[in-house]
Amino acid sequence: MVARIPQAGGRPEPEAEQAIESATADERATVRRNARRGLIAAVAAPLAIGLVVGLVALGYYLVTGYSSILRPTVYDTLQVGQPTDQVEQLLPAMEMIDAPTERQPAPKEWTCRFYRPAAPFSANYAYRLCFADDALVAKDIIQTGSVQPTPEGTP
Repeated sequence: MVARIPQAGGRPEPEAEQAIESATADERATVRRNARRGLIAAVAAPLAIGLVVGLVALGYYLVTGYSSILRPTVYDTLQVGQPTDQVEQLLPAMEMIDAPTERQPAPKEWTCRFYRPAAPFSANYAYRLCFADDALVAKDIIQTGSVQPTPEGTP
């Protein structure tokens, strides 16, 4: 054992054993820091990806929703028996992506399309236009929610 006497009242120099503990503590702190970063990345990356996918899906739904609006005044002008090409000139660019196809089945030989009367999330009904033999054969108002449809212009 060696005793050291400090000169001029200073602190004694650290022993070699303390330096070893310091290196171990530094390594432990580095490992903890890396583990925290890994955990943050493991949680944040899926959340960020989910957020991006959700925003893209919502954007797509809104774009298609607003592109599938058939105004009630245009719907009222359509007549059963009218040729398909005349009707198509009045129709919006897209059809509904969440059409209520199961609410009122149509004959197999008919091709039916569904349109919104207003912006997404704001209407409780949809317009169904059915075509066969190059003509409009049916036009219906279909309930889309739990509330009975009350379209404009209908008593």
